[in-house]
Amino acid sequence: MTNGYRGDISIDDVSLTSGTCSGSSGMSGRTCGFEDTHICGYTQDHSDVFDWTRKSGSTSSTGTGPSNDHTYGTSQGHYMYIEASLPRKLGDTARLISPSYTDSQAMCVQFYYHMYGNSAGALNVYIQTNGQLGRAGFTMSNNGGNNWHLGEITVTSTTASAGYKVVFEGVRGQNARGDIAIDDIKFKTGRCNNPGECDFETGLCTWANTQQGDQFDWTIQQGQTSSVSTGPSTDHTVGDPTGHYMYIETSAPRLQGNIAWLVSETFPPTSASGRCISFWYNMYGQTIDTLTVLVRAQGVADQAIWSLTGSQGQQWMFANAPMSMASTSYQIVFQGRRGSAVTGDIAIDDISFTESSCGVRPSQAHPINGPTTLPTASTTPSVQGSFNCSFDTSFCGWTQDHTDKFDWTRLRGRTQSVSTGPSADHTSKRGYYVYTEASTPRVRGDKARLISPDVTVTGTQTKCLTFWYFMMGRNVAQLNVYAKSGLALPTTPVWRRSGSQGNQWLKAQVDLTAKSVFNVVFESMIGGAYGDIAVDDVGISDGSCTQGPVAMSCDFESTTVCGFQQDHTDQFDWTRGSGSTGSRGTGPSNDHTYGTSRGHYMFTEASGRHPGNKARLISPIYKGPSTPMCLKFWYHMYGSSGQTLNIYRLTRGVLGTPIWSKSGSQGNPWLVASVSIPVASQSNSPYQVVFEGIIGRTFRSDIGIDDFSITSGACPSEDEKF
Repeated sequence: MTNGYRGDISIDDVSLTSGTCSGSSGMSGRTCGFEDTHICGYTQDHSDVFDWTRKSGSTSSTGTGPSNDHTYGTSQGHYMYIEASLPRKLGDTARLISPSYTDSQAMCVQFYYHMYGNSAGALNVYIQTNGQLGRAGFTMSNNGGNNWHLGEITVTSTTASAGYKVVFEGVRGQNARGDIAIDDIKFKTGRCNNPGECDFETGLCTWANTQQGDQFDWTIQQGQTSSVSTGPSTDHTVGDPTGHYMYIETSAPRLQGNIAWLVSETFPPTSASGRCISFWYNMYGQTIDTLTVLVRAQGVADQAIWSLTGSQGQQWMFANAPMSMASTSYQIVFQGRRGSAVTGDIAIDDISFTESSCGVRPSQAHPINGPTTLPTASTTPSVQGSFNCSFDTSFCGWTQDHTDKFDWTRLRGRTQSVSTGPSADHTSKRGYYVYTEASTPRVRGDKARLISPDVTVTGTQTKCLTFWYFMMGRNVAQLNVYAKSGLALPTTPVWRRSGSQGNQWLKAQVDLTAKSVFNVVFESMIGGAYGDIAVDDVGISDGSCTQGPVAMSCDFESTTVCGFQQDHTDQFDWTRGSGSTGSRGTGPSNDHTYGTSRGHYMFTEASGRHPGNKARLISPIYKGPSTPMCLKFWYHMYGSSGQTLNIYRLTRGVLGTPIWSKSGSQGNPWLVASVSIPVASQSNSPYQVVFEGIIGRTFRSDIGIDDFSITSGACPSEDEKF
């Protein structure tokens, strides 16, 4: 059940026959989903180097191959694939040959293929006659992402009448991350349409609604749309109510800013002469938002090549847009965005492509941002644009995990629930972010995971992950971040945050050290209806998050502890720790930054100490402020022995009186404190911040501190002020 009344579902013509589904007679008898162990009569070619393998679930290699078949989309279904692991080497070929067919007319062979991995080789499809392969009628190479794609090849009438076989050839790439799979082969009478061409009179051709990344679907329609004063009255092809077109329906439950993607088949790289897409569009209504044509390629952000906003009148209008030469395969995406009300239906029809250059038509449809040059191929994903993402135009290279309960959603503006979720994105307050919607049908404990593109490393390398998160609501449960090498999710996250964090975007940084390719995974857990969790502005860079000049902030992840020093005039020292302290019944169990045993914090160990013993930790020297500053930190004071934490402003060697102080057990959570540092009478006097921990009556008086920062401006709310 959806969240609106326009969600009826129907079924019809149910039947049950003996045998497997791919064993029926006629043209449907050629349909093969490889569910039968006899693989529909397909055979291995014994003149190649190795064989295709029938498989269910995922392949044996990480970072390559499908996780499920295309037919069922579950581990129950089967497909055929080539395994690129040893002893396979570069250029090895495997060929799978269909039974022999003879037809009286031209035929269109359709199939689904999967080419995921940073070393995917090539998939070639031949029409074999008289034992000769000839030239490949279909070829695709390079990483196509972790998705199934539709492919087609035409058998001419001359070849069909003479008898033929279809041959699928997989070519091994540079390394083991090059598994290639095929599934769901079927035959249709007549030639295949030109790639991407469609008038929608007999369906969507090779176009499809995506199952992830957008908020709703494009709909095939005849005649008028269901809303008045918007949308076309007929299609463009036929020009009467019997014709078909595609459109976005903007009535409830659609919300402002919701987008729908219609995605093409995957096209091979363009030639030097370029390529041109042409189509007809209808954008009529008072609240029409935007129609955008995007180019989507693996490893880079979507690029807009055509975009138009606002009502363009009641008539169908002609459009085209150029695509310059590129060396990588790509898809075309029609993105429709819902405006502020129901009079915002957008329609398209009669899509075609020509192998030549063209201009942008109409001229005002030039995209504000984004070149019309397609991206070049790369065997490793580009960090900029694939991992680094503001989510303003797409999910970039991030993908949904299909083994969880639900998906992350890309959204602009407020979430649909009150008292939870952000009111705007972090980037510009006008763009998009990703979030998990906690309302029905979600239940407590449901998880959604969003997976990054591959992150490559050289040797053992440290990288800094940065992102902004928003967690507000009385039912907010948990946001976990994992660094995953391989298929299995680690048992422990590298960063964790639980519970409501207030009505604000917060910044997080995590050091990730790896020896091999890995993926970052954001996992959101549902705690109740008022528990939306959002993420924005994700980025990764080389080196530690804490490297560089003396900072006005510190999470104590670096062994240098950001230049903080021990005071040698006290009785003992602060200790940098991770996980729990050495004493039971006192101290934190994890740090505050990551919320896991991987993170670090500073603490005073009370064991072996005497009551009243002091340890002081002194910050680097900061320039005297000319405007008020805000000192903020997190502290942990759990135990039963009257410990004390004092904060001083050390100026010209004088400690003075504490500017903040807390005594006694404060419970077992991390707590935040903020103190405004005013402009002193001698404003140019440099100063340092001193954390002083005082031992209580027994060993159960450990004190922890973490995530220290000083920012410009007085604190908006404070624990103490002086």
